[in-house]
Amino acid sequence: MMITLKKAIKFMPVAVLSLCLAACGSDEPNNPEQPETHKTVKSVKVMYIYDVSEDMLRVADIEAKWTNPDGTKDSAKITKTKSQLVSTYATFPAKASISMKMTPKTPAPADNEEFKLAAGCSWYAYEVTYSDGTKYTETSSTPSTSGLPTLGKDVTKYIERLNTRLSDISYSISISDTDSGISITQINN
Repeated sequence: MMITLKKAIKFMPVAVLSLCLAACGSDEPNNPEQPETHKTVKSVKVMYIYDVSEDMLRVADIEAKWTNPDGTKDSAKITKTKSQLVSTYATFPAKASISMKMTPKTPAPADNEEFKLAAGCSWYAYEVTYSDGTKYTETSSTPSTSGLPTLGKDVTKYIERLNTRLSDISYSISISDTDSGISITQINN
């Protein structure tokens, strides 16, 4: 009896392995999964952000410009440090653009008066809606503007440099295989 038990224990790993292979041996699943389908993007909400320092509002008149989803151009005067606007795109590929233009106020500030000047505009796609009604939401913090110390005599030169940098920031929004279903690429003008 002892010899038979020893033989049984000796062959037990082989029996267990054979059972596992028999259970897993088929390459064809019993319940084949449906192939993963990509969601179709229905629309993308884009947040435009315009950010300026308090001192910039004191020394310049500021105009924000943007391109609407239908291709028309729009603008508004910036009167506060943070301004936001939402546009919804539903046709792809789409082109979006934003810009800021600062015009020095008159009279010019005193040469030795110090200002902290800063301005910026940016945007991000914060909500993608799919044709099945589900949504993908992107969270992003808005930029903060602290400003660089600038003397009154240099305000005009500083504003000219900013105007060049912020004159036209363009992006292309297209459908892709990413998690969100869209791809955003900056277009260099």
